[in-house]
Amino acid sequence: MKTKTTSSPSTNSNQAASNGAPAMGPHPHFWPMDWSSFVSRPPKEYLIDRMLGRGDVGMLFAQPGHAKTFLAIDLMFCACQQRDWIGAYHPNRGWEGRFAISDPLTVLYITDEGLSGLSQRFKAAAHDYGLAGMDQRFMWLDRMPQLAPRSAPELSADAFLHQWRYFKQMGKPTPPDLIILDTFANATLGVGENATDEMGMVMADLKRIAVDLDCAILTLHHTGKSGLDYRGSSAIKGALDLQMKIVRAGAGFSLQCEKVKDSEAWDPAGFILTRRLDSAVVLWDNLNAAPGAVKTPSTQDLIFDLLQQYPDEVFSAKEIAEATGQTATTVTNALGRLTQNGKAEQVLLGGRTRFKWQLAAALRAVSP
Repeated sequence: MKTKTTSSPSTNSNQAASNGAPAMGPHPHFWPMDWSSFVSRPPKEYLIDRMLGRGDVGMLFAQPGHAKTFLAIDLMFCACQQRDWIGAYHPNRGWEGRFAISDPLTVLYITDEGLSGLSQRFKAAAHDYGLAGMDQRFMWLDRMPQLAPRSAPELSADAFLHQWRYFKQMGKPTPPDLIILDTFANATLGVGENATDEMGMVMADLKRIAVDLDCAILTLHHTGKSGLDYRGSSAIKGALDLQMKIVRAGAGFSLQCEKVKDSEAWDPAGFILTRRLDSAVVLWDNLNAAPGAVKTPSTQDLIFDLLQQYPDEVFSAKEIAEATGQTATTVTNALGRLTQNGKAEQVLLGGRTRFKWQLAAALRAVSP
């Protein structure tokens, strides 16, 4: 019978050191805790009830032209002003919403695209919500941190966290409770969206930011060309605490819960867009829509939004119809009008008679 041999701790330490491994001894990252310390941990602190808590990472995705940014702005105003989200004002009862926001939240909105058009959307929302608390609780940033494994050091997640640690030492500005990243694609430049290993590192960086800053993060993302699911690896959804999707619903839209980690999935919420100033705002379930006030995006709006989202790509009429949810005939007619108005142009590929379309050259030159 073969006898099992053992080594003394000192022998193991010497062997580990000779192999380049750390010497044996306590390590602060791997210290086990007992049962009482586990069950006495505080419950999750929700910032938006049943949706996002501190340290959470969420995603809102949709096809182009499906009101992602409008919805994010609506959430931002409710968060800053402590209004329960997905709600409306009732003359006799005041503001009522589905998802409680117990405290006013400081929101950091990060985007590096379409800033001039985005400001019109913010002004439209301010027309309805007012500006109470916005100076104290709203911040924006036009430099997108890069979560790519090979990103430039000055734009990396480490650099972003270092900056906020510096702000903490200075005592201002107030750290964010909620960060909105518009868009996920712009924060992952150079990363293969379908590469599981790279997307795993991206999601780990997002979680690290959320945990270190004790905040929640909501990213805005696109669907693939099919329009049925988000674009990218399954590692993205696996790492999310919340995932929401916007789909067409009649003349309006429906916000659907695709995943929520620590709560029950909630029922879809319908909304429309209604014109306000030079833009539009979100109205939930037509609760406070005046007769004739509803303004939903036209087919031209949807196509133009798609072309702006992908300025360097060309699309067939069939691809555009699938992406926007419109009929082929409606899309063809709208493309003709967009071409006449100088917003789109036809592209003849390989000498064939079949055309594709893309954003007009004059607009591509100024597209971010």
